Amino acid sequence: MGALANALGALAGIALSLVLVHVINRQSFGWTIQFAFPARLVAEYALLTLATSLVAGLYPAWRASRLPVAEAVRYE
Repeated sequence: MGALANALGALAGIALSLVLVHVINRQSFGWTIQFAFPARLVAEYALLTLATSLVAGLYPAWRASRLPVAEAVRYE
């Protein structure tokens, strides 16, 4: 889920920044700025969000692994 959220968030952020730079600035102010894609920064944030999502899932996964399977299925 972390990888999917990361990919969708990065794509949405890039699309929104392109619209802001090339459409909204031009219509509202009559000028635009040069778009720069910070690939290294995007990659660093991708690693950070993946690591964070993995750490966030450790405790629930550990708790789920301690439950007996029959009891967990019966509860659902």
